[in-house]
Amino acid sequence: MKTFMTLLVFIILTFDVFASANKSFYTDTITNDDATVILNLPTNSGTLAKTNDTIDLTTNVTGVLPVANGGTGLSAVGTLGNILTSNGTNWISSPPSGGGASYDASSVLNSIIPNYDFTSPIKLLNPSTLPTGNAYSVDYSINGDFMAVAHSTTPFLTIYQRSGAALLKLPNPATLPTGNAWGTKFSLDGNFLAVAHNTTPFISIYSISGSTFTKIANPASLPTGIAEDVAWSFNGRFLSVAVATSPYIANYERIGNTFTKLADPATLPAGIADRIAWSPNGKFLAISHSGSPYITIYSVSGTTFTKIANPDVLPSEPKGMSWSYNSEIFSVANASSPYIINYSVSGNTFTKLPDPAILPTSSGYMASWSLDNKFLSVAHSVSPIVTIYSVSGTTFTKIPNPLSLPPSIGLYSAWSSNSKFMTIAHLGSPYITVYETSSPAPDIINKVPNIKSIISKD
Repeated sequence: MKTFMTLLVFIILTFDVFASANKSFYTDTITNDDATVILNLPTNSGTLAKTNDTIDLTTNVTGVLPVANGGTGLSAVGTLGNILTSNGTNWISSPPSGGGASYDASSVLNSIIPNYDFTSPIKLLNPSTLPTGNAYSVDYSINGDFMAVAHSTTPFLTIYQRSGAALLKLPNPATLPTGNAWGTKFSLDGNFLAVAHNTTPFISIYSISGSTFTKIANPASLPTGIAEDVAWSFNGRFLSVAVATSPYIANYERIGNTFTKLADPATLPAGIADRIAWSPNGKFLAISHSGSPYITIYSVSGTTFTKIANPDVLPSEPKGMSWSYNSEIFSVANASSPYIINYSVSGNTFTKLPDPAILPTSSGYMASWSLDNKFLSVAHSVSPIVTIYSVSGTTFTKIPNPLSLPPSIGLYSAWSSNSKFMTIAHLGSPYITVYETSSPAPDIINKVPNIKSIISKD
């Protein structure tokens, strides 16, 4: 069936070769077999042409197509990794949900915490296969399936899978860290494990599929020297590295499996970096280092890291740091008395809290919060090696020591997400000491739709 279209076309014909403009009006009835007709109107000609073809958006359309006409109203795609979202009026290019500086992990974390009461901790039997050297860092995956240990002596990284209370060593990754490993961290979504080590490429990042850990390609721009520690933002957008050489910090933005180094902060740490930690709400990144002020805290907005004012009281020899998971308290292990320093956080202001009534007995190397905000553990150098506090508001009350203590200097502590297990990484065999709460059952068990619909194992 033929389609009849009548077009009344007014064409102003301009002939540049004439001194005066001649105007004429043209009308035509076009009969065509197709529903689509293109009218090509050359600028200096009175010719009216038609073709049986669709509109070429590259050559036949100019300008920005507005929203009202089915477009986006945008002429550029925006920053790498951004997505198209609506602000209720217009389409805008913006970071993925949760990618901004004010990402709030607390609602996700609260939903995953079975909330064991860590009372009268009991030392578990050592794994049948131990790390091969001094353990410098330890971390649990969010679902409790895995525990990773960074240590000296090849393979430098030992990964365990948990079966009940037992830790079973997994086969080593096909590609190992290249030297002594100082720090290791799982991403909150459980997709990645990062390791800081002392020889190039200085960081090794593994993707996780089932119980297989596969090293991914190195970032195009590597840290400038020995990587002392690593930390993930809680939305997995950023991986931050504490570095032994200037600029002492390296921040990477992750898109898929690609890690792109960001511009250095305008204000750098004052010296050799030690440990690094993100606040769970994504608003802050803290790094401990040599040289005053010994700790540098950045506020984070998008991909910009801005140093904020120092805390009212500075630590003198800060080591490992941790944030309560509501981001309201920031804790720093210190190598000199009082060995643990806690700050309340209000906006960008960090105010030192009163010291606990009972302090750790010696140099603190790591302060770690349980995910339910109820416990803080401090790994330190002299017996009892670990000091555990029960936390209520801003009050820290030491609980009794475990009956069986780690044998040597404690360098790191980490909690399973359900607060049922706590591990101390230390010098000397067995290199890790693992504790389990004697509490028989958790108070709450909730599934987590936002993180793989899993819960921490019992």
